[in-house]
Order: sequence, then structure tokens, then C-alpha cells
Amino acid sequence: MFLWGATIGHLDQWFANGDHAPGNGGGVLVHDVLIPAIMIILAVRSRTTNPTGRSNELQLSGRN
Repeated sequence: MFLWGATIGHLDQWFANGDHAPGNGGGVLVHDVLIPAIMIILAVRSRTTNPTGRSNELQLSGRN
């Protein structure tokens, strides 16, 4: 949530004040959007691949 809030701040500075500095757009802006999106995708994927919520180690150790 923090990084998406930072994205809103960067875009606000970009459009409202014309701040096109390298530290306000470009790679920083892409980073602020992609990192949380990737984390959410990975979290959803891990929940769908293992719907029981238990780790594979626990499932394997229970069989012995």
C-alpha cells in the first residue's frame, strides 16, 4: 500500500507541478507500481497452488 501511495504522490507531482525529475518518474515510478503487483500475484499464486495452507514439508513429514 505504501508504494502505491507513493505512486499517487509521484503522479500528482508530475501532473500538478510538472516535476519530470529522474527521481520522480521513470524507474522509480515503475518500481512503485510493479513491486506490489508482483507480490500480490505471488501471494495469490501460492494460495491457489497449496489451498490447504500447509507447507509441503509438513505434508511430507506426516506421511512418515
